[in-house]
Amino acid sequence: MEIASGCLSVENACTDFTHFPHIRHLKFLWTQNLKFRLIQSNYHHTRSAVLSELIPLSFDKIMQTRAYTVIILSARDKRFAIYTEPVIGRNLQLYLTNTEKQRPLTHDLINNIMIGFNARVRQVVINDVQDTIYYARLYLECQMNDLLHIIEIDARPSDCITLALMSDAPVYCTHEVLDRTVAIND
Repeated sequence: MEIASGCLSVENACTDFTHFPHIRHLKFLWTQNLKFRLIQSNYHHTRSAVLSELIPLSFDKIMQTRAYTVIILSARDKRFAIYTEPVIGRNLQLYLTNTEKQRPLTHDLINNIMIGFNARVRQVVINDVQDTIYYARLYLECQMNDLLHIIEIDARPSDCITLALMSDAPVYCTHEVLDRTVAIND
């Protein structure tokens, strides 16, 4: 099986995503014990890349107020918070408590679309933090013909975490992000 990389795949089997800056194909590098990511310098087909070790994160808890939601994540011996809007927190709580919903919510819709296209969430990477704003990448995996397509999508960490929990997919952050987060204590 080959892994598609941009439009450089065999026989141009994948779509050209250069006009869609939030979506792109890339090739993943995996080892047995460490996960690495391939960072491309821009959205075009460049060969310059930097490897960065990814740190596994665990979901600790969610705290809800009327004004915001706090998602607590932990890595190694450090816990940090991501703040998001209250509706995300309510959606996460509905999922975590297996609450029956009258109609599918947006994350359910996205998950159903992925299932319909035989795609799955491979992983989530929180790849940047600036002040208190976090940035994440959602990696989808889709088998088409004999090619395994890995699609990287720019998304909010809160949405990515919700989809990762729904799909039982791992969530990571980079060393750089973990170093810049503000540690919290209970």
